[in-house]
Amino acid sequence: MNDDIENVHARVYKSPSARIAIVSFRGTQSGSVNNWLIDADIQVRKMELGPPGPDSPFAPLVANVHDGFYTELQRVLPHVRKWVEGYIEGTHGVFGVPPDWKLIFTGHSLGAALATLAATMAEVEGWTRKPDAVVAFGSPRLADKALSDWWESKGLCSKLVRVAVYNDAVTWMPFMESFQVMDTMMSCVQNLASCMEQIATGPKNVNMSSRWAHVCPSSEYLVPGAMKGVNKEMEDYSTFGGVLSHFMGNALFGYGHGVLNSAIPRYDSHCGLRPSIFPSFSCNATEELTSVVCLGLEHDKDVKSVQECRARCCDDPACGIWQVLKSQEGIQCWRGWSSQCSAVHPWVQSVLAGERVH
Repeated sequence: MNDDIENVHARVYKSPSARIAIVSFRGTQSGSVNNWLIDADIQVRKMELGPPGPDSPFAPLVANVHDGFYTELQRVLPHVRKWVEGYIEGTHGVFGVPPDWKLIFTGHSLGAALATLAATMAEVEGWTRKPDAVVAFGSPRLADKALSDWWESKGLCSKLVRVAVYNDAVTWMPFMESFQVMDTMMSCVQNLASCMEQIATGPKNVNMSSRWAHVCPSSEYLVPGAMKGVNKEMEDYSTFGGVLSHFMGNALFGYGHGVLNSAIPRYDSHCGLRPSIFPSFSCNATEELTSVVCLGLEHDKDVKSVQECRARCCDDPACGIWQVLKSQEGIQCWRGWSSQCSAVHPWVQSVLAGERVH
């Protein structure tokens, strides 16, 4: 289900044994100028949503949506609908997705935005077979708050899971200006070496636009990031890290790392999400944490040495930071995940050792 001219793609999968059908929208391809132009086209168009649900009868009837995403979706959506509904003239949908199967729309990056918009269109257009779930990985913001309010009024938010790596720059796009940070992202993707110098850069004036909003903010599921990046508080800022945090296909950073180091694999009964799907890696430090105190870590009371604290963190898939602090009783090992590390904390002078690891 492709539009080769604009390089927009959707693939479909069926599993009779699992009774699952999946429509997967492809994300932005680094070498595709057309894909980047779609992402950067942040003009808005008004989208008629139809009547709201009974829970919020005064929800908006119209939303302002990302023109680039909307326009490109129309190139593949008719094919998706025919596949979902089983359109063969005279068959009345017999060859569509069976009603006792789960139908899932999914995608990463651009694909996540298209999957969410496609689910919206299925409701607006009254498809006979609508998705049971939408799983969006690393989705940019795709409309104003009106679309989110409409989803909530229709009771649709329970169908959406928006997985986001903490510090992924794309989940905060679009920014105030259409090409803000986009130029850096493109250069990073095309020439990784040229971006290395940015990994230690400090805060930058990136304007988070209030014009855009995520659909169903309560449906966001944050997974751990492996490095600095871009977040709302502008803490640990790095454009380079924000780009790497958006990548999909490896376990060192981005969504491969985030999903495997989250609770998602514990509930996976279909996809085989296990660390073994990626090459094994040693436990490496990505940042020294001896001059800050990281908040939200758990105290491992049984640890007796710095080496043991580090080893326990490295052996724990749910641990990305460890710190050892001196105390009157000896040492204390603190480990886990944190997005808030402060250099002005009163315990800073007590930090003996610490690292961010992956």
